[in-house]
Amino acid sequence: MIDEETYNDLNQGWGGRNFREPVHFAYQSPVEKIMYDPERGYPLSWRELFNVCTYYRQTTGSILPTDVVMLLTNRPNALNWFSAYEGHDVFIHTADWAQFIPAPPVYPIAYQVLANLLRLHTGLPITGKGSVGPLHEQTIGCMNDLCLHKSQVALKLRTGDICDTCLTQLKVHEVPDWLVDTILSGFERLRKQMLFRQGFRQAQGPGPVRVNEHYQITFPEQGNLVLSIPTLQRLLYLFLLKHPQGVDRQHLPDYKSELLNLYGLISGSGSRDVMVDNVNRLTNRLDNSFVEKVSKINAQLNKTLGESLAKPYRIVGKRGGIYRITLPIGSEESIRE
Repeated sequence: MIDEETYNDLNQGWGGRNFREPVHFAYQSPVEKIMYDPERGYPLSWRELFNVCTYYRQTTGSILPTDVVMLLTNRPNALNWFSAYEGHDVFIHTADWAQFIPAPPVYPIAYQVLANLLRLHTGLPITGKGSVGPLHEQTIGCMNDLCLHKSQVALKLRTGDICDTCLTQLKVHEVPDWLVDTILSGFERLRKQMLFRQGFRQAQGPGPVRVNEHYQITFPEQGNLVLSIPTLQRLLYLFLLKHPQGVDRQHLPDYKSELLNLYGLISGSGSRDVMVDNVNRLTNRLDNSFVEKVSKINAQLNKTLGESLAKPYRIVGKRGGIYRITLPIGSEESIRE
């Protein structure tokens, strides 16, 4: 019996994303737990894990048979797999990733989510050792590597690839091209982010900053990580990107017209009076608005990229002096007018 276990689950149809909040429930297991390795505690059998998914489908009542239910749990499983699927149900083991890769566990877990979405679409069964379905027993850097030694998982995470044989199988089973392309794109973004987090880009210098059509600030060589900051902070950062030599804070009032125009493009709509008031505060040397926003932007950069790797992207300057982004001149991309 599993009493009041907390499971994070992902209910996703093929057409969109719908992430649910953690679900709490008492679950009566029809299968006794088996002691696989005392050092790992008491793992759950695959049947127990898949029955949790079935139980959730039955109790929720709003999940279609073709919808995918994913069980993300730190409880180990009897065969010691990273993940497995049955029908449209998936479990993913979320613990112990630090033993295998020097990156936050969110990346390999997200990789498992994407890989299982693609695997189960083939309809090929996976039933454990001796009957591994579409999986490769020899590690070759493909999504479908079995990784009999769990340390081998680092290779397929770093390649973010699918071998030609598996791609052929996807075509045979008429898996939609858009789904394959989406998953491969996701693999590539995760691969770049993991490498970036592990510091592989430090010797090469910082990558560029890109501004997309929605005026979001992204880092393309770090898997398109997004700098999530409010509109006014985004306005200030984009403004300084457009002035790589820096801007003297004493001369900020001279840029009011430019700031207002950029503000209008970023916000899309809103009160002109409110925008004027915000820009007046931002350019007023006696107001703390400018300094506060610089501090918050730099803090979010540290959170997004990590403190050491964020350094080239931070805003530097002294009160009453020139403020600029320390990124080398010419590293910004697509600063829209």
